[in-house]
Amino acid sequence: AAGDWATALQVVLQLQATGCLRPTDKARILAAVCDACQDARAWSWALCLSQKMHEVCLEPCASGYHAAVVGHRTGHRWEHAVQVLAQMRQGALQPSDAIVLDVLDACKRRLQWEWPVRLLLELQTQQPLPGPAILGAVTSVCNQSSRWMLSARLLELSWASGQVRDAFACNVAISACKEGRCWQEAVGVLAGMWQSASPPDDWSVAGTIRACGGRWYLGVAILHRMREDALELGSFAYGAAIGACEKGRRWEWALHLLAEAHQGSAGLDIVSYSSVLSACDKSDHWERSLQLMEELQRRGLQPDGISYSALISACERGGRWELAARALEDMLALGLQPNAVSCGAALRACGQ
Repeated sequence: AAGDWATALQVVLQLQATGCLRPTDKARILAAVCDACQDARAWSWALCLSQKMHEVCLEPCASGYHAAVVGHRTGHRWEHAVQVLAQMRQGALQPSDAIVLDVLDACKRRLQWEWPVRLLLELQTQQPLPGPAILGAVTSVCNQSSRWMLSARLLELSWASGQVRDAFACNVAISACKEGRCWQEAVGVLAGMWQSASPPDDWSVAGTIRACGGRWYLGVAILHRMREDALELGSFAYGAAIGACEKGRRWEWALHLLAEAHQGSAGLDIVSYSSVLSACDKSDHWERSLQLMEELQRRGLQPDGISYSALISACERGGRWELAARALEDMLALGLQPNAVSCGAALRACGQ
């Protein structure tokens, strides 16, 4: 059992001291203890056992290789993790997805994208094809290294060759399209998810809306299309659509989406409320801003500096110096540090 790894290790050391273990028995016992150490996440001991098996000319077990990979990943030695995987593939053991994913994570931590891409292209020439988890991990490495278009291209090639689409890989592709400013491709990935076994989730919709940038009408259309298709939308999707409306200065739509979200099960956070407050501020609707501040507090949300700054600016635009001064006072009472914009707006309001 995983909890007995220390006892098992002690027994092995005692047996080894007697010199009565045959090589075949030693290999089998060391492998079993190594598995127990791995199950208990005692990686350092598993690594020591793996090295011991090398010393006595025995082939390390899968747990020993995995322990070596985890050790190199933790120590930020991605080249060594890659070498361990190469040794394993050259031997008789087939690396599991868990081992490959840990090697890819080691590369991701050091922003090394070339080797993961070569590995993926090599695996795609073999059968069976690499699983969605490995595909998603490689594209995630590319995204982390700001290779957005390469990530999207790898996903496109993989899906064209029959690779199974899953929500994680699709979300990685949408993120790549967003960073690469390719909103049409992001919409295409979202549409393709409906034709696969993994329908879009809240993250998929939110990422696509953000990829559309200031095209608020596309964000609203995507949101409502997903609702028509009976997709359960949450705070991420609604928050992204509200943010798009704020950028497009569409305060009416921002308020409408806020009310729509509360009618469903989407619990909005202070970021979404701040976006609506900012939209009302830009459209000179200080009354709406004041109502929103009262509403979010009734719902148990804590106003932040952004929401207070939007309220103060709206009051300044509406010539309500007393409300601007009160908002600044409340902001300071909560320990929030006003920025130059909110202080300037409050001073201008008082000077009117």
